[in-house]
Amino acid sequence: MRIQTSLQHPDADFVGVFRHAFTQSEGAQEGAVIAALVEELVGGPEVDTRCCAGFYEGEMVAAVVFSRMLFSQDSRCVFLLSPMAVLPEHQGQGYGQALIRAGLSMLREEGVDVVLTYGDPAYYRRLGFAAISAEQAQPPHRLHQPHGWLGQSFSRQSPWLPLQGTSRCAPPLDHPDYW
Repeated sequence: MRIQTSLQHPDADFVGVFRHAFTQSEGAQEGAVIAALVEELVGGPEVDTRCCAGFYEGEMVAAVVFSRMLFSQDSRCVFLLSPMAVLPEHQGQGYGQALIRAGLSMLREEGVDVVLTYGDPAYYRRLGFAAISAEQAQPPHRLHQPHGWLGQSFSRQSPWLPLQGTSRCAPPLDHPDYW
């Protein structure tokens, strides 16, 4: 798989990966919702995002969005990994993990301090994420599944120092239904 990090202008193919993957796993309505979310996240300069894509034989088969999060009393650079998608016919082959690892490496090189995500702990633990509490990093909304709140610190000084203050995610993600 060829990986492209820091996509400057994600296109319809990028959004299409999310639409197709989520339609297949969750239904057409969810596929449309996630595709619209991705379009909002990557559609303009008002949201600070990093987008990465994975290609197999010239076809985009995996995509991930990282967006900046802010904590009211903390100056550290924090990004949220969400959403992530792999086309169904390419799942289970390591493409998603390879893509996330490349994205995390890119963020580490940029000087990002912490990456958070909200997802399947069994999957994300393999990528260096650990379960965290709301006291360690307050989520933007009440979590429906608190065990899925995960973080990874790139700090060499301490594996995890709590993020201070209230959090704010990118506006397109700032809806209780996503949390």
